[in-house]
Amino acid sequence: MPRDLRDEGTEDQRRQLSRLGSRFLLQVARIVAVSVDRELVTALVAMAVARANLRAVYADPDLALRYAGVSDIPPDSVRRPVSVYAVAKTLRLPYETTRRHVRKLEAVGVCVAVEGGVIVPAALAEGPELLSALEAGWAAVNALVADAQAVGLSGRADAVVPSEDVVRYAQRLSLSFFLDGLDLMGRVLDMEPLSVLIMRYVGFANIEHLVADPVLGPRYAGVEEVPPDDLRRPVSVYAVGKALLIPYETVRRHATKLVKLDLMERRPDGGLVAPARVITSPAIVAGMVEFADLTQGFLDRLAAIGLPPAPELDPGVAQAAATSPV
Repeated sequence: MPRDLRDEGTEDQRRQLSRLGSRFLLQVARIVAVSVDRELVTALVAMAVARANLRAVYADPDLALRYAGVSDIPPDSVRRPVSVYAVAKTLRLPYETTRRHVRKLEAVGVCVAVEGGVIVPAALAEGPELLSALEAGWAAVNALVADAQAVGLSGRADAVVPSEDVVRYAQRLSLSFFLDGLDLMGRVLDMEPLSVLIMRYVGFANIEHLVADPVLGPRYAGVEEVPPDDLRRPVSVYAVGKALLIPYETVRRHATKLVKLDLMERRPDGGLVAPARVITSPAIVAGMVEFADLTQGFLDRLAAIGLPPAPELDPGVAQAAATSPV
């Protein structure tokens, strides 16, 4: 069962945690898509392959520390191949769709076919695209920590990593948070990744302005405090596509499906809204609580590798960080 933060004597801020986690998740999706062919599903497949390849590093604390820094790239000898079938199952994608994207990744050198499946080779990590993504991801992680502290949230662990350079360690934690969060949302909505991310983006964009609002943020921070529809700002199909690097027509098609499923509403001006009546459904609430718990766990793991404490921010800087665009 998801942990109830109130049982630990803290104020209920699970909706605020969920908002912060959602923004970070959406930022990661864009960062990876930019570095991998600017096509979101292809990027998702690359991410799933990369995490599966490094499962030995995830499982071994000593290996995780050995490959913590920017220059500490896990060699191909520790990368375990993964099958197309396993990737498809992880992402809730059809096998043939996954196979097509893997072949696309192979054609540009992001994946390499080896005995037992495919890997993202170590040499790729030294390329300019992935180094740029590593830098952007590191900035996003630090922004998340600062944003969380600005609203009174933080990781609850003491640093145990004897290293100042933990950039790749944080990248792996981010990758797991992203894929676990995507899987959680897929289970809640019983949908494939694109619909999940579009639904997540619309829901977050509707209430993003609440994150840094000194009055409305705390007022609607807990599970029981649901922002009413008059506070939800509609978002256009164009804005969704631009943020997630998804073609306009693809977004329009998925949005139409979500409206027909009564998960979203289209306003008279064409803007999309995930209304309060959807957000308060039992399945969505349970999923939000689980995602808030996942986000707190991510902050805890970041704390364990030394990311908090971050410098205290004055209110102006904190608000600027908390309202930065996805």
